[in-house]
Amino acid sequence: MLSRKYLAALLLLPLFWSFILVASEMYRPGYFMGSDPNEELLHFFGGWAIRILLLSYALAGLNRWLPKLRLLQSRRMVGLFAFFYLGLHFSTYVTLFVEPRWDVLMDEVIQRPYITVGAIALALLCSMALTSTDRARRVMGVYWKKLHGLIHLAVPLALIHYFWALKVVNLELVVYLVIFSVVVLERISNNFRKVARSRITKTAVR
Repeated sequence: MLSRKYLAALLLLPLFWSFILVASEMYRPGYFMGSDPNEELLHFFGGWAIRILLLSYALAGLNRWLPKLRLLQSRRMVGLFAFFYLGLHFSTYVTLFVEPRWDVLMDEVIQRPYITVGAIALALLCSMALTSTDRARRVMGVYWKKLHGLIHLAVPLALIHYFWALKVVNLELVVYLVIFSVVVLERISNNFRKVARSRITKTAVR
């Protein structure tokens, strides 16, 4: 398994790269971030939030196929980094695109459907991030698993928001959709195998 320190360093690389992009934009406006640097920065953080979120979502399935790597031990960290970049994406939107006022932000959420979808995904992921500690898991008991099961709703909502915001279908979006579909199909297949094994065990006991 990759050391958590090295994994954290890798997951921080996009943040360091964003510093370089912003500094480069100040040095040579329009050269590195195009004609609309605000939009570019918004999609930069949103894109990395989606990539890391998909990685977190896929880790359970990957762990079933590669158990020796013990990938599940890194899932919480990866998930929190996904939320971190999602927070940067949201902060960039609030700071650069709307006035940092609650009423204006709520108008945006209500009037723009793709932002509504993104806000729902953000709320779901925020609830999971805030309850990601071991203490929260002990206190919440069975409700913790139910809450974190909402990841199956949050991920497709985040993808819909991202696709809708870009307003274009390209290879990157197709790759994300394929990854999501493979992960979902693997989970469904694994659940079917569990049910089949359970039925065989019950039949054998009888």
